[in-house]
Amino acid sequence: MIEIGTPCFLFIIAYILYLAFQSLGRSSKKLSPKYDKMLEAKKAEEMFWDQYWKLSHISDQAHTCIADSEIWMITKRHDCNGEDDDEYLEELDRINRRRKEELYRLEAEANKHIEKIKRMNIWGENSEFEISAVAKDGAAAYDEVRKQHYDLAVMQTDIDGMDGLQLLRHIRGERLCSCVVLFSSEPNFENARQGIIYGAFDYLTEPLTEKSFCSIFDRIENRTDKKEEVYHSEEILSCIEQHGGNLEKQLADTRTDIYNIATDNVLAENAVISTYDNVVNELFKQNEWLDLYIPHIDVKEYVGIERTEDAERAVIETANEVWELYPKVQNPQMQDVILYILNNPESDLKQKTIASKLYMNSSYLSTVFATQTGMRFVDYITTVRLKRAGWLLKNTEMKITEIALRLDYKDVGYFSQLFKKQYGIVPSQYRLPDNYNYQI
Repeated sequence: MIEIGTPCFLFIIAYILYLAFQSLGRSSKKLSPKYDKMLEAKKAEEMFWDQYWKLSHISDQAHTCIADSEIWMITKRHDCNGEDDDEYLEELDRINRRRKEELYRLEAEANKHIEKIKRMNIWGENSEFEISAVAKDGAAAYDEVRKQHYDLAVMQTDIDGMDGLQLLRHIRGERLCSCVVLFSSEPNFENARQGIIYGAFDYLTEPLTEKSFCSIFDRIENRTDKKEEVYHSEEILSCIEQHGGNLEKQLADTRTDIYNIATDNVLAENAVISTYDNVVNELFKQNEWLDLYIPHIDVKEYVGIERTEDAERAVIETANEVWELYPKVQNPQMQDVILYILNNPESDLKQKTIASKLYMNSSYLSTVFATQTGMRFVDYITTVRLKRAGWLLKNTEMKITEIALRLDYKDVGYFSQLFKKQYGIVPSQYRLPDNYNYQI
């Protein structure tokens, strides 16, 4: 049996107790109610400002609603412990005061726009237009325009309850208002583009002026029967933007609506042709690269008893080209990749080259591209190059060898093989006039 000396044994016991008290002290400090409360108050403040900047793209009204809710949640969470701590309560009160001051400022900023418009010298006796109603949010605005017809609705792109773009789609889809003008405090290209697609009459940004409103009034008053044509054009473009829906049905509904409105068949036919022409022109305008692959058809030049069918076919073919060449993707980087390829079909389109130009990893490009588009990167490049080859064959006198080399196909035989697989005929046959009766 080993005996432990008393001094040594007491020293060990004392050291163990020392460590225990040290640990207890740290835990006590860590679990101090006052310490916890002050830490939580600090975190609450940081969370608010973090949320503020994250939500800066949301409108004043929507921001106010969300931020105010966050204040209530934080207050509720901290007050529920039932403990009284003056220092903590003062800190929390200071945070909430700062928040509320900011929210009041945001609310005042939102009301400023409304008051500024009301004060403009363009209403009542000075104009044929007057402000009939003001809605506090998207849902209220939707209810209002369903009650009665308005000639003009001005709405913010970001509003509480239902954003401006959603509201615009409802209004235009149900034909609740003749003209809708979108407004944003700061320019936003994507909102403007979406607004035009969904049928916005105009898009305004700060500063709001009497001149801008007078311009809108003049354009509204000068509108003719073409407004129905434009409206239907926007409906068709929206369908194409969504990558299809049922484009053929949309075109058929457009024809039916126009014929029902028109006073005779001649006017109806001209209106249909004009509508389809608007659609084709807008597709080429929205996709500037499209001229590199297919000819820009003047639909209004169609003549004969089948001109409406030919015009409709032109819309469908143009839409199909857009869908084929510009697959719908959500990733912004892949959008950049696709646009680069479409605008530069005769340049070096190797995967590594494009990845380097757009500052991304080559493997990442390949993987994400396949995930987003449902096709391999190399297959997409082939589709684009062959489509460009078709345009060059029809619109230039370049030799087939020259076209192949220009599109980075050093083996002309391989190029012809790929082309025949894509179009069913070899390049020399494709180049023949469309009305040429080729016999195999």
